[in-house]
Amino acid sequence: MSEINFGDIYLLDQRYVINDTQEYIKPVIVAGIHEDREAGTVYRVIPLRDPGKRKGKDTFYISSRCGLKKDSVIDITENRYVKEERAFLKLIGRPDDDALRSLSVKLEEQRDVPRLGLVLRLCPRCLRDFMCDPDKIIRRLDSTQRIKERCSYCSTGLGYEYIVYNKKRK
Repeated sequence: MSEINFGDIYLLDQRYVINDTQEYIKPVIVAGIHEDREAGTVYRVIPLRDPGKRKGKDTFYISSRCGLKKDSVIDITENRYVKEERAFLKLIGRPDDDALRSLSVKLEEQRDVPRLGLVLRLCPRCLRDFMCDPDKIIRRLDSTQRIKERCSYCSTGLGYEYIVYNKKRK
């Protein structure tokens, strides 16, 4: 296998993604490579999506000129981590140098602003209340969690763990 570099676009076997249970192949862009003595090499990847479905300031457009069948977009907050090189099945392409510089700057901006969130177990009713609040961002903490626990907000229903962020205000 060829050397995996920042900005390379690969077909990735999702079975090797850390903390993911999906079993399919999808295109991803390599957004970072971390060398660690204990963990070895860990690759940070971001899945490519249809541009019509994702919009916002955290998105980055990838042109089809880099080897893709159509234009795509990535959400730079949607990180996945891969430890095994065999997960990278086929090199599809690579964006041009200008696009890679822009992506690198966007990833650095995102890294400089850590979001601190509150971890809560939420039943469906309380989750709906938080999701209706326009000043909150809700994300499931662990998508593999199967056992529901008592809601930490209302203490009556059962639910999963979520992380609740406040939206930034300028």
